[in-house]
Amino acid sequence: MIPHHSHVQTPPSEEEDPIEALDRVKEILADGDHPFPVDRKTLRDVMRAKMGQEVVRIKFLSSGTFHKAFLVLFKDGEEVVMRMARRFMPRIKTESEVATLDYIRTKTTVPVPEVYYYESNQYNELGAEYIIMSKVRRSAPSPTFPTLAHIIPTFSVGPIVSWPFFGEGRGLQQLDRGPWSSFEAYLVACCEREIDAVRKESEGRVTSHRPHRPPEAGTSAPSSSDEEDEDDGEIYYRDYRTMQRSSLLVSYAYQRVETVRAEMDQFKKYMRNLGVGSMKRDELDAFSLDLHDLSLANIFVDEHDPSEITCIIDWESTCIRPLWQCAHLPAFLATNPNDSEAEMFREEMAKLDDPAARLWLRAEKERATWRRAHKVLEWDGWEEGLVLKELGLEDEATSNGLNTSLNVMKLL
Repeated sequence: MIPHHSHVQTPPSEEEDPIEALDRVKEILADGDHPFPVDRKTLRDVMRAKMGQEVVRIKFLSSGTFHKAFLVLFKDGEEVVMRMARRFMPRIKTESEVATLDYIRTKTTVPVPEVYYYESNQYNELGAEYIIMSKVRRSAPSPTFPTLAHIIPTFSVGPIVSWPFFGEGRGLQQLDRGPWSSFEAYLVACCEREIDAVRKESEGRVTSHRPHRPPEAGTSAPSSSDEEDEDDGEIYYRDYRTMQRSSLLVSYAYQRVETVRAEMDQFKKYMRNLGVGSMKRDELDAFSLDLHDLSLANIFVDEHDPSEITCIIDWESTCIRPLWQCAHLPAFLATNPNDSEAEMFREEMAKLDDPAARLWLRAEKERATWRRAHKVLEWDGWEEGLVLKELGLEDEATSNGLNTSLNVMKLL
């Protein structure tokens, strides 16, 4: 579910500029069932105040899961991008993205947008947090694979901004978001996050929902019939959970909390058996920035020289993770890690005379099992059998007589 403003999206008026009226229709259609109304006059006033120039034109760009974006043209010909955030995780999410962009821009050679101004307090004229940033040079999405330099973090590390910590209304909850002194401490915090969520759900303090993985960055707000069926499924699931809670009361609540605790204990034991938390450390346990959602749509190249990357956008929710966790294929190759394009990517990495490339190849191969196991923690909720399913232990659990099935609802 996507948090949205309660205001009704009003259609264009007859007095509006025809071009802007058509643009507003495009914006309304893109919002679909999750309206995020933006007053164009107020937007013009804010841009004039923050940038010190008169606005000539505002053009709608996109309405996604986390943001809405506009292209703003000023009188002197300059163009900037205004990205407004939907209400997921107040303040921290916006400030984290701004800090990440600043770090990448000042400490690496990776081209990223420049931030001109940001507002991380949603209680302003526009009613939403926003970032004003430079427009990417005219370019096109690129199939070229960028070579990212090894980064040693020097900026301060704050609370984690990751979907399981802010999805489905969790951004407003008091959770242990770190920073943590070790990866093991992070694992414990994630496990306690799910145990606490089940306890609160059983007590009726939070709303039930089907667990989901992180949404793909940049997708439009749900509006298709499939998504409508999905919304119906969410309602059915919540009603089902409410019925269970009201009919089974204390015994059901206790059983569910004990089950999630047992599964999380089994997960921690599984990770220890893999070697997580051992005294033996190597370079793969060092920490780095993980650009987890590097899609082709976020990579721009020069229109005259496609080999030159002009900008990489969409750095929101970028986290500090161990190198072995960062060593994964880019998002546009990750769906099939064994196909020819993925193998070509590895071959090109192997050709690079760079210690970072050799380290990536080693970590990608040696710690694949660790990354697969970590998927347990990438959901925004928990359900019976989820942990065992992700770890591939369902058959083993069944043979041992453990009850791990709840087939009322299929997990996404």
